[in-house]
Amino acid sequence: MLQSRRQDLEAQIRGLREEVEKGQGRLQTTHEELLLLRRERREHNLELERARSEAGEALSALRRLQRRVSELEEESRLQDADVSGASLQSELAHSLEDGDQGQSAEARGDTPTSRSPKTREVSSPQPSPLEESLEPPKKRTSLSPAEILEKEAEVAKLQDEISLQQAELQSLREELQRQKELRAQEDPGEALHSALSDRDEAVNKALELSVELNRVSLERDSLSRELLRAIRQKVALTQELEAWQDDMQVVIGQQLRSQRQKELSAAASSSTPHRAAPRFSLRLGPGPAGGFLSNLFRRT
Repeated sequence: MLQSRRQDLEAQIRGLREEVEKGQGRLQTTHEELLLLRRERREHNLELERARSEAGEALSALRRLQRRVSELEEESRLQDADVSGASLQSELAHSLEDGDQGQSAEARGDTPTSRSPKTREVSSPQPSPLEESLEPPKKRTSLSPAEILEKEAEVAKLQDEISLQQAELQSLREELQRQKELRAQEDPGEALHSALSDRDEAVNKALELSVELNRVSLERDSLSRELLRAIRQKVALTQELEAWQDDMQVVIGQQLRSQRQKELSAAASSSTPHRAAPRFSLRLGPGPAGGFLSNLFRRT
């Protein structure tokens, strides 16, 4: 009975140990999942920071290109104004020269041909105030058509670069939006909280299993001690029985020897007539007058 109960307890202990091992395995798995989630979150944060850095660099490059384009456009407008002012001045100069030449021809028709050098000097054309006001500054130099084309090509190239930068910036913004949506969908904080809850639950279950295992171990030890005590009692009873049997054999041997001696003495004295001596019987008969062994067993 005790051995069967002990076997049942050992089977329960093995089952509890298996459950503890399973709980530890689940705890290890949960810990690994938690580490994986933390690593993924760290990678997402790094990607987000990298995308933000790239977006900042793209914005800075875009601003630089926009400033460069503005400077080139301003320079182109100034050059166009210089060219238009120079062409207008040239046209006005030509028109003024034509008018002066016509007036000189009319004056030559009215006056005699023998004009003094002083008169010719007076009649020579003088620059008008309008012509002086239209004259461009000496520091402002007009560009050649080749240089203007080169500037226009540079402006077009910068505009293309701006378009590329804007496209790249748009793609980065879309990537940031996707990252935000992904983080909103996955919610790493919630996943982390769930993983921590699972870990705590596994730890609590492992502790409960450990407590149950300790309780069963204590009960098993108690049963083992009880079984050992019963075995010792059985051994003691067996030893007492063996000692009693030895004592009984000694007593029986002594009684048999005494009876034998009495029989021998009775046989020796049978030759003389006298009253027969009482005989002892080893018979285990019924009744109060049973034999010696019957009385002896009753006493013991």
